[in-house]
Amino acid sequence: MDSIQLWLHGLPEWETLILQILLTLVSSALGWGAGRGAFALFSRLPFVKKTEAAREGQRAFRWIFSLSGVLIGFAMAVYFIWTLTPRELLALPLVELSDTKQIRVSNLLGALLVFVAARIGIFYFRRLFVDSGGSHRLPMDQGRRLAVFQIGRYIVYLLAILLMLTSLNINLSVLIASSAALFIGIGLALQNTFSDIASGIVILVDRTIEVGDVIMLDSLELEGKVKEIRLRSTIIETLDAMTVIVPNSRFTTTNVVNWSFNDKVTRFRVRVGVAYGSNVQLVRKILVLAAQNHGLILNKPEPKVRFTEFGESSLDFELLFWTSRVMEYQDIKSDLRFKIEADFRKNGIQIPFPQRDLHIVSDFRQQEKESESPVVDGIDMEPKN
Repeated sequence: MDSIQLWLHGLPEWETLILQILLTLVSSALGWGAGRGAFALFSRLPFVKKTEAAREGQRAFRWIFSLSGVLIGFAMAVYFIWTLTPRELLALPLVELSDTKQIRVSNLLGALLVFVAARIGIFYFRRLFVDSGGSHRLPMDQGRRLAVFQIGRYIVYLLAILLMLTSLNINLSVLIASSAALFIGIGLALQNTFSDIASGIVILVDRTIEVGDVIMLDSLELEGKVKEIRLRSTIIETLDAMTVIVPNSRFTTTNVVNWSFNDKVTRFRVRVGVAYGSNVQLVRKILVLAAQNHGLILNKPEPKVRFTEFGESSLDFELLFWTSRVMEYQDIKSDLRFKIEADFRKNGIQIPFPQRDLHIVSDFRQQEKESESPVVDGIDMEPKN
């Protein structure tokens, strides 16, 4: 290292500066690569979990390993190339804020430590509160714990940003006062976002919609299962296995049908009409047996048949059944219709189509015209008796 320093001092000043910067960048890059390599070895250890829930924590640790490698490489470059002691390095000014305030290397390191601590804290908070033992100690469902975690994460990040700005010697009161007009513009531009966030808080506190509920949004003609409730949006898996991200304000400004609100069991119905003259007791028996023999329909409460109407072309019935497989209710209805049609065909029961009787009546006005006697030059041509 002494030979490198002697060689650098023997060069012109501008060449020395360029080489010092390049060597510092190379040392930092090598440190970054070493950090990534250390994380790769760490992730292969047998006690490191490979589950989906651990991915967020693994991303955080990969970032920490990489940042640590960069800092170590940078510190080595500063010590051996720039010939600065650790105390001189920490006191090195980076940005002049005013005559009395500077951002030093020590301030920057403090801000980075705050950010790293926030990331580690969020990772362990999720691991303890959402993914592991906290679920058994707290009387909260998985969706509610995840929602609380979402709010807590935003609060931690907000506090971390404030602490980082304070660590960098940035006066928050001056920053807020000088940026008042900017904040007003941002507020106007993001008012829909703020509305979604406020609606998300209402949903989380009100608990009318929870993770796992099967819902239907009237305004979007959307039905599916709630997979995740975030602060700004809610993720819904539709009956077609598609994922839809819905802004939370939609849930507070429109009607929402929650089929799982009071109970996980929901009642559905299948309507059918039979021809006049059919044996209604046989119809009832066929409908009940079709429901009882379906594997996804509950026997308690029992399926029920209602004679709803004497229709214009048919006797109208509806089959009421209960199921806990709400996401598959369309398939269940389709199976029942296939079964009902086949059983009706076997038993000679007809499903009528709409019929209309049309009676053609001649125009009486035309008959009156034909009955009028013709007149030629004022002479009545009608024959007289």
